[in-house]
Amino acid sequence: MARWTRKRIKGSDPRGEDWSVFREGEAVGRVYYEKGRNGAPDWFWASWVIPAASGRSETREEALEQVRRAVTPKDPA
Repeated sequence: MARWTRKRIKGSDPRGEDWSVFREGEAVGRVYYEKGRNGAPDWFWASWVIPAASGRSETREEALEQVRRAVTPKDPA
């Protein structure tokens, strides 16, 4: 099973809610907080592997899971 970690990106968000996501020590994505259009919390996520993916989630945990799903190799059909 892959080892997943995250590290705060310093200086980019005064609340400290900006994270690089690592799989086995390699940076594979980013998750950060942004106030949504309707005022609700909104978490942006992006993967940096091919094919890249991105989206928004309601919680940090959901955003981290989306990065994991985007980065984890799929079994061939």
